[in-house]
Amino acid sequence: MEQVCDSLETILQNEIVFKSVYELITAEDTLDVGDIFKVSFTKIYQCFDLYKEGKVLEAVALIINKSFDEVLQLPANDAMKFMKWLEQEIVKCSNLLNNIPSVNNPDMAAAGADRMNELGEFAIYRAITNDPRQWKSLGDLEFEWMYIKLKGDGIESVIQHDYNEIIKNKK
Repeated sequence: MEQVCDSLETILQNEIVFKSVYELITAEDTLDVGDIFKVSFTKIYQCFDLYKEGKVLEAVALIINKSFDEVLQLPANDAMKFMKWLEQEIVKCSNLLNNIPSVNNPDMAAAGADRMNELGEFAIYRAITNDPRQWKSLGDLEFEWMYIKLKGDGIESVIQHDYNEIIKNKK
Protein backbone atom coordinates (compact mmCIF):
# COMPACT_ATOMS: atom_id res chain seq x y z
CA MET A 1 0.00 0.00 0.00
CA GLU A 2 1.39 3.41 -0.97
CA GLN A 3 1.81 5.86 1.89
CA VAL A 4 0.49 9.37 1.30
CA CYS A 5 2.95 12.04 2.32
CA ASP A 6 1.49 15.37 3.35
CA SER A 7 3.18 18.53 2.18
CA LEU A 8 4.71 20.88 4.70
CA GLU A 9 1.96 23.35 3.85
CA THR A 10 -0.69 20.82 4.93
CA ILE A 11 1.03 20.12 8.25
CA LEU A 12 1.54 23.83 8.93
CA GLN A 13 -2.24 24.32 8.80
CA ASN A 14 -2.49 22.58 12.16
CA GLU A 15 -0.08 24.30 14.51
CA ILE A 16 -0.54 21.75 17.31
CA VAL A 17 0.32 18.83 15.02
CA PHE A 18 3.27 20.71 13.56
CA LYS A 19 4.73 21.62 16.96
CA SER A 20 4.21 18.09 18.31
CA VAL A 21 5.90 16.44 15.35
CA TYR A 22 8.69 19.03 15.18
CA GLU A 23 9.51 18.49 18.84
CA LEU A 24 9.88 14.73 18.35
CA ILE A 25 11.43 14.56 14.90
CA THR A 26 15.17 14.00 14.51
CA ALA A 27 17.36 16.52 12.75
CA GLU A 28 18.61 15.29 9.38
CA ASP A 29 19.98 16.78 6.17
CA THR A 30 17.15 15.29 4.13
CA LEU A 31 17.62 17.83 1.32
CA ASP A 32 21.30 16.99 0.76
CA VAL A 33 22.97 20.30 1.49
CA GLY A 34 25.97 18.47 2.88
CA ASP A 35 28.61 20.29 4.87
CA ILE A 36 27.09 23.60 5.98
CA PHE A 37 30.58 25.09 6.12
CA LYS A 38 30.71 24.77 2.31
CA VAL A 39 27.69 27.07 1.88
CA SER A 40 28.47 30.68 0.98
CA PHE A 41 29.16 33.07 3.82
CA THR A 42 26.43 35.43 2.61
CA LYS A 43 23.77 32.71 2.75
CA ILE A 44 24.78 31.67 6.25
CA TYR A 45 24.87 35.27 7.44
CA GLN A 46 21.44 35.93 5.90
CA CYS A 47 20.13 32.87 7.72
CA PHE A 48 21.20 34.43 11.04
CA ASP A 49 18.88 37.36 10.32
CA LEU A 50 16.08 35.16 9.00
CA TYR A 51 16.15 32.99 12.13
CA LYS A 52 16.15 36.09 14.37
CA GLU A 53 13.04 37.24 12.51
CA GLY A 54 11.40 33.80 12.83
CA LYS A 55 11.53 33.25 9.07
CA VAL A 56 12.65 29.64 9.15
CA LEU A 57 10.99 28.63 5.87
CA GLU A 58 12.66 31.54 4.10
CA ALA A 59 16.01 30.35 5.47
CA VAL A 60 15.31 26.85 4.16
CA ALA A 61 14.40 28.26 0.75
CA LEU A 62 17.60 30.32 0.67
CA ILE A 63 19.86 27.39 1.55
CA ILE A 64 18.30 24.94 -0.92
CA ASN A 65 17.83 27.49 -3.72
CA LYS A 66 14.06 27.07 -3.89
CA SER A 67 11.16 29.48 -3.65
CA PHE A 68 9.07 29.79 -0.52
CA ASP A 69 6.16 28.10 -2.34
CA GLU A 70 8.40 25.20 -3.40
CA VAL A 71 9.44 24.69 0.23
CA LEU A 72 5.78 24.53 1.26
CA GLN A 73 5.23 21.69 -1.22
CA LEU A 74 8.07 19.54 0.15
CA PRO A 75 7.10 16.34 1.96
CA ALA A 76 6.46 17.40 5.55
CA ASN A 77 8.66 14.72 7.12
CA ASP A 78 11.69 15.63 5.01
CA ALA A 79 11.13 19.36 5.38
CA MET A 80 10.76 19.22 9.15
CA LYS A 81 13.84 17.04 9.62
CA PHE A 82 15.76 19.48 7.44
CA MET A 83 14.41 22.52 9.30
CA LYS A 84 15.64 21.10 12.57
CA TRP A 85 19.02 20.18 11.05
CA LEU A 86 19.44 23.63 9.52
CA GLU A 87 18.59 25.32 12.80
CA GLN A 88 21.32 23.31 14.56
CA GLU A 89 23.84 24.08 11.82
CA ILE A 90 23.08 27.81 11.85
CA VAL A 91 23.53 27.86 15.63
CA LYS A 92 26.92 26.13 15.15
CA CYS A 93 28.00 28.76 12.62
CA SER A 94 26.79 31.59 14.83
CA ASN A 95 28.64 30.19 17.85
CA LEU A 96 31.84 29.92 15.83
CA LEU A 97 31.65 33.56 14.76
CA ASN A 98 30.70 34.73 18.24
CA ASN A 99 33.72 32.98 19.74
CA ILE A 100 36.38 34.51 17.52
CA PRO A 101 39.12 35.92 19.76
CA SER A 102 39.14 39.68 20.11
CA VAL A 103 40.69 42.37 22.24
CA ASN A 104 38.29 43.86 24.76
CA ASN A 105 38.60 47.59 24.21
CA PRO A 106 36.32 49.63 26.48
CA ASP A 107 37.32 52.87 24.74
CA MET A 108 36.14 51.55 21.35
CA ALA A 109 32.92 50.35 22.95
CA ALA A 110 32.40 53.76 24.57
CA ALA A 111 33.01 55.40 21.20
CA GLY A 112 30.17 53.33 19.74
CA ALA A 113 32.03 50.73 17.70
CA ASP A 114 28.92 48.54 17.86
CA ARG A 115 27.23 50.97 15.45
CA MET A 116 29.09 49.12 12.69
CA ASN A 117 26.70 46.22 13.36
CA GLU A 118 24.09 48.21 11.41
CA LEU A 119 26.00 47.21 8.28
CA GLY A 120 25.52 43.51 8.99
CA GLU A 121 27.79 41.27 6.96
CA PHE A 122 29.10 44.32 5.09
CA ALA A 123 30.91 45.46 8.24
CA ILE A 124 32.92 42.23 8.00
CA TYR A 125 33.67 42.74 4.31
CA ARG A 126 34.62 46.36 4.96
CA ALA A 127 37.04 45.27 7.67
CA ILE A 128 38.74 43.03 5.11
CA THR A 129 38.75 45.53 2.25
CA ASN A 130 37.39 49.02 1.69
CA ASP A 131 36.82 48.21 -1.98
CA PRO A 132 33.09 47.42 -2.28
CA ARG A 133 33.68 45.80 -5.67
CA GLN A 134 35.30 42.90 -3.79
CA TRP A 135 32.54 42.40 -1.24
CA LYS A 136 30.41 40.13 -3.44
CA SER A 137 33.32 37.76 -3.98
CA LEU A 138 33.95 37.71 -0.22
CA GLY A 139 30.30 36.83 0.40
CA ASP A 140 30.47 34.07 -2.19
CA LEU A 141 33.32 32.37 -0.34
CA GLU A 142 32.45 29.23 1.57
CA PHE A 143 31.61 29.92 5.20
CA GLU A 144 34.65 27.99 6.41
CA TRP A 145 37.04 30.19 4.39
CA MET A 146 35.62 33.39 5.82
CA TYR A 147 35.55 31.89 9.30
CA ILE A 148 39.25 30.95 9.07
CA LYS A 149 40.07 34.46 7.80
CA LEU A 150 38.14 36.12 10.62
CA LYS A 151 39.51 33.78 13.28
CA GLY A 152 43.06 34.32 12.01
CA ASP A 153 42.58 38.08 12.11
CA GLY A 154 41.16 37.81 15.64
CA ILE A 155 44.06 35.72 16.89
CA GLU A 156 46.53 38.07 15.24
CA SER A 157 44.95 41.13 16.89
CA VAL A 158 45.07 39.48 20.32
CA ILE A 159 48.73 38.53 19.81
CA GLN A 160 49.56 42.08 18.65
CA HIS A 161 47.75 43.57 21.64
CA ASP A 162 49.51 41.24 24.07
CA TYR A 163 52.86 41.94 22.43
CA ASN A 164 52.29 45.69 22.71
CA GLU A 165 51.46 45.27 26.41
CA ILE A 166 54.66 43.27 26.96
CA ILE A 167 56.75 45.97 25.25
CA LYS A 168 54.95 48.74 27.14
CA ASN A 169 55.61 47.01 30.48
CA LYS A 170 59.32 46.60 29.70
CA LYS A 171 59.82 50.36 29.46
